[in-house]
Amino acid sequence: MFVASVGAMLGVSAAGVAAPPRAAVDQHFLAEVRGHGHAVAQGEDEALVVSAARKICQRRDSRTYMERRAATLTSDELAAVKRSFGDDSQGFIAVATDTFCS
Repeated sequence: MFVASVGAMLGVSAAGVAAPPRAAVDQHFLAEVRGHGHAVAQGEDEALVVSAARKICQRRDSRTYMERRAATLTSDELAAVKRSFGDDSQGFIAVATDTFCS
């Protein structure tokens, strides 16, 4: 039991490799977004765009109605994505899935 607890605390994956900290993955995602030429305002918009991106993967992996519903983007998240990506929703989905769904 102790080994399992330590593994969970360290974020060890099934392959035995420590997963990067959540904040590092979020920052990598934002760097990728900006690297593709999309501006994301610091602060609340960053948090909303990251949340929306994470929900893309949650929604993709959902099995039940309740899981899909929990992963529905809020109007604030949709607005932040629109401010950053304009009409390029496919660009947003591509960066989100490349970062969070792999």
